[in-house]
Amino acid sequence: MCGIAGYLNVHSDETRSRQIVLRMNQLQGHRGPDDEGVYVRWPIALGHRRLSVLDLSAAARQPLANEDQTLWLTYNGEIYNFLEVRSGLLARGHRFRSRTDAEVLLHLYEEVEDDCLQRVEGMFAFALWDEKRQRLMVARDRMGEKPLHYFVFPGGLAFASELKALSAVPEFRGELSVQSLSRYLAFEYVPAPDTIYQGVHKLLPAHYLIHENGQLAAHEYWRVHYLAHRPAREETYAERLWELLSRAVRQRLVSDVPLGVFLSGGVDSSAIVAAVAGARSAHIQTFHIGFNEPGFDESPHSTQVARWFSTDHHTAILDSLTARGLLPRLFASLDEPFGDYSFIPTFWLCGLARRRVTVALSGDGGDELFAGYVTYQAHAIAHWYERLPALVRERMIRRLLDRLPASHAYLSVDFRLKKFAEAISFPNPQRHYRWLGSFSPEEQRSLLHPDVASAVDGGSLFDLVDEEEARSGAEGWLERLLALERRFFLQDYMLVKADRASMAHALEVRNPFLDSELVEFAANLPATMKLHGLTTKYVLRKALAGRMPPEILRRRKQGFAVPIAQWMAGAWKDLVAAMLDPEKLAREGFFNPAYVSRLLTEHLARQANHYKKLWTLVMFEGWLASRDDEHAPSAPGADNPVGARCASSSS
Repeated sequence: MCGIAGYLNVHSDETRSRQIVLRMNQLQGHRGPDDEGVYVRWPIALGHRRLSVLDLSAAARQPLANEDQTLWLTYNGEIYNFLEVRSGLLARGHRFRSRTDAEVLLHLYEEVEDDCLQRVEGMFAFALWDEKRQRLMVARDRMGEKPLHYFVFPGGLAFASELKALSAVPEFRGELSVQSLSRYLAFEYVPAPDTIYQGVHKLLPAHYLIHENGQLAAHEYWRVHYLAHRPAREETYAERLWELLSRAVRQRLVSDVPLGVFLSGGVDSSAIVAAVAGARSAHIQTFHIGFNEPGFDESPHSTQVARWFSTDHHTAILDSLTARGLLPRLFASLDEPFGDYSFIPTFWLCGLARRRVTVALSGDGGDELFAGYVTYQAHAIAHWYERLPALVRERMIRRLLDRLPASHAYLSVDFRLKKFAEAISFPNPQRHYRWLGSFSPEEQRSLLHPDVASAVDGGSLFDLVDEEEARSGAEGWLERLLALERRFFLQDYMLVKADRASMAHALEVRNPFLDSELVEFAANLPATMKLHGLTTKYVLRKALAGRMPPEILRRRKQGFAVPIAQWMAGAWKDLVAAMLDPEKLAREGFFNPAYVSRLLTEHLARQANHYKKLWTLVMFEGWLASRDDEHAPSAPGADNPVGARCASSSS
């Protein structure tokens, strides 16, 4: 895995462009500690930081050129079918000087140009400069496993794996978008294609950009297709699923460096270990993070799976003191605000794994493909609940809420029921994202500074979700939600977390569940093969029957649970109070200090469980403090009206 960067500017000279790209490389050097390369020829400068995984020799150094040096490539990722593609290219007379998958892209582009994206399966972000045509192609993989950020300015554009690298570009303004801030508060992440910065974009998955003759055009090259199919027996679906998953795992085991597997003890990670065990005879290294707090620690389950498969298992316990010490590094590793508290153990897990391996396989994607989250069960219950008379519904919910004490336990009954009640009256998909997120549009009116609130178009907060649902082509409420989960939660939450946490430790993470053929297969399964009554991941559990301990298959979904509510009310109380200090918030001008203080007071007194809201604010404040002063965004206020450093609309 690597970091890529580029700067195209017809008004810049080569010396200046080289300096800019070298600085961009430096800012994302953690992504590739093994080597660095730059190619500069007016008007383009390409940069690369290398983490060596395939072909550790100097022949694989990037940016990489074809034989006559008319094509130049900077590439981040893995192409899993590269040996098959390479064999076909060799048969057609192409000659290779390295054993890398990257070089396959250069020769494939020589053959079919932009259609090269249709021929490769993998995770990647790359930029390819065609010197003869003065043409730049920038592309991202189908599922969005690898990041790519860019912005356009008069005379060209800049792009990089991470947002922080763009701060090295003189044209970068660093203006915070209040619309993106509002979406962060609602979703706990900034949904693509926007970023926290005005005018800076994420390239959408399965898209590529072409910059030619001064024009920039975006193209989509793949999306999930829903096909008419004949119903089959459950066993047939289960057998096909295991066949596809096993093949995806085998493809992702190709590596010239040590490889391991993340093992939480849940169904998805255990499935990956089972498939790896079936594909290789060597001992498997597995990695797990546990907690001291009861109800949060999955160590017994991961140990049970590790023993079943006789893996070389490594476990580390993450306590509140260690986690607190990680926070400065976490904040520094983020491009933009990111509210997932499981980023903490994921970061620690990647550090644990990197001591022994350079590549790790993960179970990410299983929940989004096979309806693994408790929210899908909530939707199924909601459909039953909506059939009750309105008066009965209101009285039932009110009575339950009045009797429940506040609890800081993971997904406690009171927390889940209150979230259920808050959004039950809204239609899908808005209801779904209100359940998942932190601050609703109504709550943001109380949270945000009046100048910020007035600049936010609250009516459009969920518009992008409605638009994506309409164009997904999915039928049925579950399929539509799963399509949205792949587009938003998986892409901008789960995969961002995995990329930033792993790349901070120069660790490559591969996700077999995100193989495009497996994704298409899952999307076209009958809904009951995913959510069967209230049983989640039904077909996956059937496919794994007999292949792992039956207790694991019967477990309810836990996720990477973190005792964050307890830590914030206990060992981290002073830290959280300092980060959300009313005077500090008043100076920054983003939030209403009195409203934030009330949330914190109620949480500390156990009058309510506001951990999601408070953590969303803590992560924003941590990100804000970690930015370089030169590019730190500021909020509107008496001395800084909207538009000075904080733009009022997203681009």
